[in-house]
Amino acid sequence: MRQNRPDVAARLQLEQCASWLWFHEFHEHPDRPIKLARSNFCKRYFVCDFCAARRAVRHAQATQLKALAVLREKPNLRPFMFTLTSPNMESLSGMVTRHFNAWSNLVRRRRNALAGKSQTVMTEFEGGILAGE
Repeated sequence: MRQNRPDVAARLQLEQCASWLWFHEFHEHPDRPIKLARSNFCKRYFVCDFCAARRAVRHAQATQLKALAVLREKPNLRPFMFTLTSPNMESLSGMVTRHFNAWSNLVRRRRNALAGKSQTVMTEFEGGILAGE
């Protein structure tokens, strides 16, 4: 966003985001020797590339911890990654509606397959973590 729309970046002061970072060094902890202690992030995830990347990492770490906990409880499960994508459209609301309709269709087909009315690979899934971007 900073490169494409400099007027918006200036108005939101995105140029200042992450302009300084303060780290603490911990020699007594070899597993975490350096930690970010202070910074000046703008926390505008939807327009700031840097803050969006930090947010994505936090969400990925939290998701990984939950997934590993489930796999420890049920070691017979196999993890899969399932990505539902759609082409860009003129209308964002139209694209979101199309995306949700596709997801609802998959869930309906899974329900029908579990009831014995049809077959689909979606019956192989025990659960999942859903995220939209």
